[in-house]
Amino acid sequence: MSLSVKYLKGKKFEVTCRSHRIIIDQPESEGGTDQGMTPIELLNASLASCAAFYAVVFLERRIPTFSGLEVRSTWQYSEDPHRVGTIHLSIVLPQSLSEYEKRGLLRTVEHCTVENTLKHPPQVLIDIMEE
Repeated sequence: MSLSVKYLKGKKFEVTCRSHRIIIDQPESEGGTDQGMTPIELLNASLASCAAFYAVVFLERRIPTFSGLEVRSTWQYSEDPHRVGTIHLSIVLPQSLSEYEKRGLLRTVEHCTVENTLKHPPQVLIDIMEE
């Protein structure tokens, strides 16, 4: 698997993966033009959307419609080093579930590949190439 991040201008980048494209930028207060999510927002979007996918997998046999299903993400920073220290996901259900079903939903969502990656961080290798 691979993707590419190319510099556009200012604080703006374009991410391409397969046939998809995402613009990454910083808010104006950080010197950007606010034309896309920041990398940290994208990290949270990745986790929340993975949780949403697994929630749908669990709920497919339990509820008739997913209209209103939402996963919200909030986060707080920590220091030394500067990073996201806490992420809180809230799954907003379109209809009530039993306590038993809620526990099953949580167990299923915890299989999210992004969450597993954050809990068991990958080895990150960085090299420098010159064109």
